Amino acid sequence: MGQDHRVLFDAVEIREYPIVLGNNPSSTFGPSIEIGWEYTDLEPQDVEDHVNRKTIKRDARALYVAPVVRESLLLRSEQQYSHQDIEEAVREKNKVRQQRQRSNFITNNNPVNDVRNKVRYQKRRKKILRAIRNLQKEQEEEEEEEKERNIYRGWWLPL
Repeated sequence: MGQDHRVLFDAVEIREYPIVLGNNPSSTFGPSIEIGWEYTDLEPQDVEDHVNRKTIKRDARALYVAPVVRESLLLRSEQQYSHQDIEEAVREKNKVRQQRQRSNFITNNNPVNDVRNKVRYQKRRKKILRAIRNLQKEQEEEEEEEKERNIYRGWWLPL
C-alpha cells in the first residue's frame, strides 16, 4: 500500500552545439550569434561526478558576449564565416531593427491606439473600483453581523 516510489538517474548526457551566425535584431552592435541545429553527443558522465564538478554560477551580465568576441567566435567556428558574411548579416539585422523601431513608433503614436488604451484603462479602472466597493460592502456586512451577535453579550437571560 504505502510503497516508496523513487526515480534514480545514473548518467548525464551532454550535447555540444555549434555557434552560428544569427539574425536576432535585439543585439545592438555587431553580429548576433545562435546555437545551430546539429549537435555532437559528448561522453556521458556519472550524475554524482557532474554534480560535484565545480560549476560557475553566472548572472545576466556574465552571459553578455561583446561584439568583438562574437565576431571572433564566428570567424573561428566550424562554419568558417568570412568578414563579408558577418558584415552582410549585421546590415540585415540593423535593417530589421530599424523597421521594428519605425513600426513601434507608428503603433505607439497612432491616435486609434490612444483611444484603445484609454478605453482599456477605463475598463480596468471600473473593474478595480467595483472590486473595492464589493470588498467594502462585505466588510460592512460582516461588521453588522458581528454587532448583532454581540448585542446580547454579557446579558443573563433566564430560560
